[in-house]
Amino acid sequence: MFARLEEFKAIVACAVAARLGCAPDDAYPRLMAAMTMTGIRVAVQRWTTGHGDEPLERHTAEVFGLLKGELAVVHGINEGPRGTTGCGPRGGVS
Repeated sequence: MFARLEEFKAIVACAVAARLGCAPDDAYPRLMAAMTMTGIRVAVQRWTTGHGDEPLERHTAEVFGLLKGELAVVHGINEGPRGTTGCGPRGGVS
């Protein structure tokens, strides 16, 4: 199971990197993949520990909605990360 999760995390990092035109092992794609995995883990934990009356999809949407909202507050909508090295939505070092 852990090997499959790591495989999925690598797939997410590759997808982010391909979209941004950078390497999958750059910091930004790896961070986004790790955040994705954590979001999924939180949604599944909520679903399986007493919140199972709602579908898993609802928990997943809630978790990623919260994450999206926090990123928008911290960085401004569509602004990207500040002070990054490597690739990111702003295309590199800010």
